[in-house]
Amino acid sequence: MSHNTLQIYLNEIMFDRATLEVMHGYVATFASASVVPRDGKAGADDECRCQMYISPMSFRVQRENVAGRPDRIHQYDGDGLLLASFPSKDLESVSLTSFFIRDHSRSRDTATLLDSLFEGEGQGQALVDALLPLVRMLPNGGLAASAVIGLLPDVARLIARVLKNRRDAVKIYADGSLNFRDPAKQVDSAQEWGKSRSDKGYFNTTWDFCTTRDPYAPVHRLTLPQSLKERLGID
Repeated sequence: MSHNTLQIYLNEIMFDRATLEVMHGYVATFASASVVPRDGKAGADDECRCQMYISPMSFRVQRENVAGRPDRIHQYDGDGLLLASFPSKDLESVSLTSFFIRDHSRSRDTATLLDSLFEGEGQGQALVDALLPLVRMLPNGGLAASAVIGLLPDVARLIARVLKNRRDAVKIYADGSLNFRDPAKQVDSAQEWGKSRSDKGYFNTTWDFCTTRDPYAPVHRLTLPQSLKERLGID
């Protein structure tokens, strides 16, 4: 195969249930890649096999509220918003969890959002402080150059748990996985992500296999000091 990279893009956010006509919100996603076991040893790239995207600021959405059809409430320009980038070599499957989170305060600032989401989470504030410098690096637009963050799996599970528990703020929650162990399945595809759930909507995504210089080039790695890992209970 000529490609060496799988890249996942978010193209549109859709509402298919009644909700507020106008609101502000954020997108947060977590993608995790599994590879075919080789020698059983952890590699230097293992920390990038779990990746997060979070909007650097909230954005305004508005329901069209047309009877009988879903409402496209947000569309990303160009090639869409890059959510994750993984090597396609030895790829077995990829899991993707995606949230659209209503910003009740219209803070427009991810720092304020993270502070409120982690309120009452104890040592979670220390993780917020570690994340913010990377979140601030993310471009504000929905460009293909948007950066994603490479996380430890334990960190990703912690953040995803906090987001999912905020049921009053999460308008769309979608998760699932695609199997790529058979190389014949490594083909470009469009996916309606989370359409069958009982929340307010779903995401339109594309999964593109392509050739890049470095699959991990758009990924900024989050490196946590040992003292913070211990405070968060992360091995």
